[in-house]
Amino acid sequence: MGSRFSSGFTIIELMLFLAITGLLISGILVNAAGSLNDQHYRDGVESFRNKISSQYAKVYSLTNSNTVNNETTNVDPCEYIAGNPSATTLRGTSDCLYVGRLVEVIPASNMSKLRITPVVAKQRADLDMGQYYANQQSGANVATDGGISAINARYQIAQYTGSSALVEEDQLDWGLAAVSSGSNAMTRTSLLILRSPIDGTVQTYNLLAQEPDTINYQDLGSRLSAEYAKSVKFCMADLSGSLEPGQRMAVIVQKSATGPGDVETRLNNTEGAPEC
Repeated sequence: MGSRFSSGFTIIELMLFLAITGLLISGILVNAAGSLNDQHYRDGVESFRNKISSQYAKVYSLTNSNTVNNETTNVDPCEYIAGNPSATTLRGTSDCLYVGRLVEVIPASNMSKLRITPVVAKQRADLDMGQYYANQQSGANVATDGGISAINARYQIAQYTGSSALVEEDQLDWGLAAVSSGSNAMTRTSLLILRSPIDGTVQTYNLLAQEPDTINYQDLGSRLSAEYAKSVKFCMADLSGSLEPGQRMAVIVQKSATGPGDVETRLNNTEGAPEC
């Protein structure tokens, strides 16, 4: 009797084929998931940088959208920071000036939150303008450090939270957190982007660079000095783990930043070493 052969795969060959195919598909899916996570991480970092850098446009082109009840009545920022939160005034009649933005990076549960508020300037009640100008002309109390002493002498610089419509609060995209370099310790930072009410120049201050527990957000004049005009580095982490990259990226605000070009994203420093 002759031998009879049939075409097809044996059970063993079929099992091997399925196993190898499964491994290949699994590898492809893992790589795809990793690439997607990397992209989400980069998107989150870039979104954070954009949120900070976009505040400079709002400082250079200030608008007043502080309204209650109708389009002409405003909460009076001067009265609000003086302890009278219900006082209102007609649009354009307040003695306060909008002079900047305060960007706060606040630790939350395994992520960071952003709170962005306007900053106002109120002329000091005890200021003798005649004496102030006389001192300047005589050389006494001359403004130094880009007009810092002059600003503090003439104006109370304060955070304004009297209108909820002007307060922006949000968590970082994809649940990212701003941490210290080389650790998972979340950082709290307050960046003041100030347009001088005297000469219009813009400068950025790291308000918590020193003595963070003693800051008075209703009178920031004492922090308008060179000690606070420092660069800031945010190391971006995903503390939940799913998006954590092999090497963290950093968002850096340059010392005395004056515009969006001074806010950048980095992976390595100028020597090639990792920023974070």
